[in-house]
Amino acid sequence: MSDNLVEDRPEFWKKGSATHHSVLPLNTILYGPPGTGKTYAALQYALGLAMNVPLESVQRLNMSEKSQILHQFQENGQIVVVTFHAGYSYEDFVQGLRPNVQAGTLLFEKKEGIFRQIVARARQNYERFTQHRHTRPPFEELLGLFLSQALDPETEEIEILLDGKHRIFKSLIIYDITEDALLYRRRSKQDIIKEEERVLSFRKLEALYSGQKIKETMQAKYYEAVIAALRAYKPPVLVSDSPPTLYNFVLVIDEINRSNLSSVFGELITLIESDKRQGAKNEISLKLASGDDMLLPPNLYLIGTMNTADKSLAWLDTAMRRRFSFKAVLPDSTLIKDTKVRAVFTALNAWLFKEKQNNALLIGHAFLMDKDIQTMIPVFNEQIIPLLEEYFPQSPEKIRRMLIDLGFTLGQDPYQLLVEKL
Repeated sequence: MSDNLVEDRPEFWKKGSATHHSVLPLNTILYGPPGTGKTYAALQYALGLAMNVPLESVQRLNMSEKSQILHQFQENGQIVVVTFHAGYSYEDFVQGLRPNVQAGTLLFEKKEGIFRQIVARARQNYERFTQHRHTRPPFEELLGLFLSQALDPETEEIEILLDGKHRIFKSLIIYDITEDALLYRRRSKQDIIKEEERVLSFRKLEALYSGQKIKETMQAKYYEAVIAALRAYKPPVLVSDSPPTLYNFVLVIDEINRSNLSSVFGELITLIESDKRQGAKNEISLKLASGDDMLLPPNLYLIGTMNTADKSLAWLDTAMRRRFSFKAVLPDSTLIKDTKVRAVFTALNAWLFKEKQNNALLIGHAFLMDKDIQTMIPVFNEQIIPLLEEYFPQSPEKIRRMLIDLGFTLGQDPYQLLVEKL
């Protein structure tokens, strides 16, 4: 993946590397009643994360600018939007087998799901970034750099201190190097250098440096002293012409509660927690049924939206709830321009809250944001009244009284509740 994920960025957007403490936790669900702009809010959060700017900076952009940048991020795969539904499956989301007929033979091919695809992109970027920041030279090169820097120009030897607990010797002195070993002798605590020729194998040094155990009971302390000196050594920083940048990747899952989440996420439910991500203290890698390894990087954000009025569908189970943070997106009357429409909207939601005693079954501002008194009437008849009938099944009289209290004149159709004017 190219480090320059988005070409020709607008002037108002200054490139910045990713941060993991910005506008949202790694896993967030935006929830609220219909019409509150949850999907719009999710995309704004996604833009803020991908651009690495505060949400307020995104909100200051006009719609054309937001659309342009979102399109660029979707084109390069840094922001992905998917809508869950009742038939959405693990095979669609993570990985599955798909039939493919070749030369009359039915074959099944592995196909990566949307989640696996964005994880791969985010992980590739994260690993390139961390490797550039933290990679030390290969062992042979590192050892060469250390020896050249530690060399005493007068004696042309390298002295390395031993652990102070050693009873007899306080250091080892490397005086020569062969093709496959270091030659050394020892200095006693009485400053007597013992005339001897002892050997430290490059192969065993490299094995010990990489974390392996070596069979060297007699010389173990000398191998360990060299490795300790190597680990403490800070090699020169290699400057790259184009150091990689760490980017945030965002998967927006619209209508996240419309699928069977336990089935769709499968074993990956464990991996999405922040402390289980790559590089975290409790990092976990799982093996999929295909044998592929799965590890989630810390620069991947999940943002779901959930309609709280959709009571026909099951809420998230406890395991999924625990792994997500929840942020309410509620009706906002200040976004309705017309003062009379705003008054009706406010009174309607006050009545609904009084009847239901919760904020899950309200009416969102998106229904009436750009409406006036005349254009509001069709919205009530075609969208809001049908929604109220879902909220209060078999209670048409209650809805009728509420509409009259709001100041509406009702139609005369005996079979359908309609408003004619305000």
